[in-house]
Amino acid sequence: MPGPEGNALSRGRASRTAPSGSPRPGSRPSVSPAAKGVLGACLRRLSWSPDRLAREINRRLGSGTISAKAPYHWLRGVTPRDPLPAVVASILSAELGEEIRLANLWPALAARDVCPPAPAPVPVEPLMVRALRSRVDQLLALDGRLDDRALLSWAAQDLSWIRQLSAGPGVASAERELRRMAADLSRVIGNVSLRIDDCAGGCDFLLASIEECETIV
Repeated sequence: MPGPEGNALSRGRASRTAPSGSPRPGSRPSVSPAAKGVLGACLRRLSWSPDRLAREINRRLGSGTISAKAPYHWLRGVTPRDPLPAVVASILSAELGEEIRLANLWPALAARDVCPPAPAPVPVEPLMVRALRSRVDQLLALDGRLDDRALLSWAAQDLSWIRQLSAGPGVASAERELRRMAADLSRVIGNVSLRIDDCAGGCDFLLASIEECETIV
C-alpha cells in the first residue's frame, strides 16, 4: 500500500497532466461571457446552445454545411464565411421577432449592413441586365429555403432597383427582360406575403406580377 508520499506524488502528477478547467476530450470549446457579445445574448434569449444554432443553419442550408463547433468560434469573435452571416442574422431575427443586424453580430461587416440608395439613372447595359437576371434567379431558388422575412426584404430591394432602372434612359432594348424580372420578384413577394399572413399585400403583388406578364406578351 503506498504511503503518504506516494499519494502526494500521484496527486501531483494528476494536477500536472489534467489542469483545472481544461476541456475533456470531445467537449465543446469554452467561451468566456465577455466574448459572447450580441450573438451570445441572442442565444441566451432563445435559450439556445451554439449547437442548436448550428442545427438550424444546417436545416436551412443542408446537412453538413457547418460543424457543431463552428458557432463556438463565432462567439469568440471569428467572422463566418458568406453566406452564413446573413443566414444567422435572418434566423435570429425570425426567432426573436425583431431585426438583428449584421453590424451588431459582427462589427467588421457593418459596411454590408447599409443598403446604399440607387444611383442616379444610368443607361441600362446588357451586362447589368445579365447580372440582375442571375440575382433574381438566385432569389427564386431561395424561395422556401430561406427565412421568409429575409427573402421578402431582399426581393423588395431588388424590385425597387429594377423599377428605377425601368424608368431610366436606354431601357428600350432591355424593357422586356426588366419586366420579366419584375414579374418574377412580384410573384415571390406575393407568395411570401401570403405565407406570413399579409393577405392584402400578397394579393396586390401577385396581381402586379400578372399585369407585368400581360405587358410582356
